[in-house]
Amino acid sequence: DGSILIGGTTGIASFSLNSSNIEQPKSIYFDRLRINNQNVDSLEGVSVDGLSLSYTKGITLNHLQKNIAIEVASTDFSHTQHTFYEYMLSGYDNTWTRFMLSTPIIYMNLKPGKYQLNIRAFSDIEMLDKIEISLPIYAKPPWYAAPFAQAIYIIFTLLLVFGIFYFFYSRLLFREQLKRQEESSRAKLRFFTNVSHEIRTPLTLITGN
Repeated sequence: DGSILIGGTTGIASFSLNSSNIEQPKSIYFDRLRINNQNVDSLEGVSVDGLSLSYTKGITLNHLQKNIAIEVASTDFSHTQHTFYEYMLSGYDNTWTRFMLSTPIIYMNLKPGKYQLNIRAFSDIEMLDKIEISLPIYAKPPWYAAPFAQAIYIIFTLLLVFGIFYFFYSRLLFREQLKRQEESSRAKLRFFTNVSHEIRTPLTLITGN
């Protein structure tokens, strides 16, 4: 009937070839990482928590690490022809893309931001029963585009605007002060001229000149 009997010291085991079914993939995991076409054996300085790629909770890239390639592996080596794999990078892709485990997932020129690489595996027998894994990826902006740098730019701009406003306002006040001083000087000059005239008039009458 298509059964195989294997005897041992503890008894007999029976396997039926006719009853073997195609199983779902048992496990998938992130296997290897390349950044800027260089293998990353240790995630020190790249990973958020310093663990290996298959155990890490996410990776962080600096602003120079824009090109990544990630390989996915599976522990299920049976019925591989009936197992399919798809990926989608949330924050970048809008649809799932089918791929093979022998082909790395490559993204070029990643812009700064937060992403999540989602992988799912399923067989062509039961599409509803899927296995999914995900890997958060954070691409840091350069220092001059970081939030603290933008805050400094805003503060500097405000200070510059305030400085320009204060400069022109000070010049306006200075001109007004000069104008008032000139008017005061003219008024004093007219006053002393009038006083001098009033004093000189009686003297002229006395002297007869």
